[in-house]
Amino acid sequence: MKKKFYSLSILAALMVFGAAVTSNYSVSAGPDNSGSSANGHGNYSEADGELRTFSFHARTKNGVTKGSFVVNNRSNGHFLKGNIDCLNIVGNTATMSGTITSSSVEDLVPVGTKTRFGVVDNGEGSEAPPDRMSRFSNFSQASCDESPIMSHSLTVDGGNIQVKP
Repeated sequence: MKKKFYSLSILAALMVFGAAVTSNYSVSAGPDNSGSSANGHGNYSEADGELRTFSFHARTKNGVTKGSFVVNNRSNGHFLKGNIDCLNIVGNTATMSGTITSSSVEDLVPVGTKTRFGVVDNGEGSEAPPDRMSRFSNFSQASCDESPIMSHSLTVDGGNIQVKP
């Protein structure tokens, strides 16, 4: 009986000691995903019927924004790729800006051009209206602190946008 009591006492002491030692540490199952973010992919059609596909992701963590984007014109094979260095989220709308790193239309949009675009996350499910995306605005002073014109945005088909403040 004494052995059982001592064994339980030692076990209880070890559990208390273990809890005290680990109370200042946290264990994570994966990377820290805190911070605001926006990501998505999908299709939209321009007024002339040309299909565009796009993909992007951006995250701001500890005041630093990192991300990338690509947009393809499926009618002629033209594309733009770039890095995102600014993310501004207001409600369900995200505005992003960055720099073109690869362009199939260098004469129109050369590498190094600043660009800005916006997206609207309208939720999930069959009752939610479609997500929306603005056109890319390419000019030297593009900044995510200035909102794109979302009143002329395009409906996202066959994709999804997620905005997380």
